[in-house]
Amino acid sequence: MCSAVATMEMIKNFAPEYIISTGVAGGFAKKIKIADIVAAKQISYHDVWCGNGNELGQIQGFPAKFDGDKTLLKKLSNIKLGNKIHCGLIVSGDRFIDCKDELKKIKKCFPTALAVDMESASIAQVCHLYNIPFMALRIISDAPDSLSI
Repeated sequence: MCSAVATMEMIKNFAPEYIISTGVAGGFAKKIKIADIVAAKQISYHDVWCGNGNELGQIQGFPAKFDGDKTLLKKLSNIKLGNKIHCGLIVSGDRFIDCKDELKKIKKCFPTALAVDMESASIAQVCHLYNIPFMALRIISDAPDSLSI
């Protein structure tokens, strides 16, 4: 919730042309290693259910997945870093994933997810509301996938 409030305040006070959120996330696919970077091609909540007529992760009246800005993704692909960059789905929820059962549940519902964090979806939702291009970049700090499901 604080990330959404901070994003709204940033938009209100600074009128940015775009927002890039950086931070850490848990790697959520076997190919993702600690210190790799995941760039959000798409972002979804993993713990939202608003009833029939909505997909898991979809807040009613919003897209099921928020798209990362294509122009920012293209510019990112031209940057040469020592870290490996992966583009794909980041899923967000309101808790740190450290339980094997939670990991299995999320992986079953979002099998293509590359990273899991706690703020990308709320920032993407606010940017969607204000029509601000958005990109989330997450460096992988840990690997919940190592919980051996």
